[in-house]
Amino acid sequence: MRLMETDRDQIVDHVFGDVDVTELGPPFIAITRRWFDASSSDALPSRSLVDPGWVGRLISSSLLMKVEGDDLRHRIVGQQFISYNSGFDPTGKSVRELFATRPVARVLYPEYMRVVSESVPGLISLRYQTVNDATRRSRILLLPFTDQDPPDKSVAYLLGIFHFDDQV
Repeated sequence: MRLMETDRDQIVDHVFGDVDVTELGPPFIAITRRWFDASSSDALPSRSLVDPGWVGRLISSSLLMKVEGDDLRHRIVGQQFISYNSGFDPTGKSVRELFATRPVARVLYPEYMRVVSESVPGLISLRYQTVNDATRRSRILLLPFTDQDPPDKSVAYLLGIFHFDDQV
């Protein structure tokens, strides 16, 4: 286990590039397969793919973040994510903006930026506390997307899909 900045928020494990989501179940397997089918060695999938039909039932536990320089801004936040995080809704806020009030944002930031800089998917296992001090365990599938036409390897959006484990 790799401890991070605080005792309460920790990255338990992470994998970049060749992610294996089989233990997360069929919806995660399907979206990961769709992402790999839409990507190539020269290009990421286009952001235009990300819609409720493409994401399916995982939309409720998803975050769509736009890359803004060395930060990410939350654009779309699913209702299940908000519910599992004690009603916390980061829509419109940047990850760095949350550093002061959400220690988990500081813990996740380097993981997010690694996916952005390497243009590869990531799978992060995380233990953290919500704003109401409930302890949560989750795994986050991170999928990078471009907005270039024609598509290239530059990351413009990051889709994070949370698999919430039982409360600890």
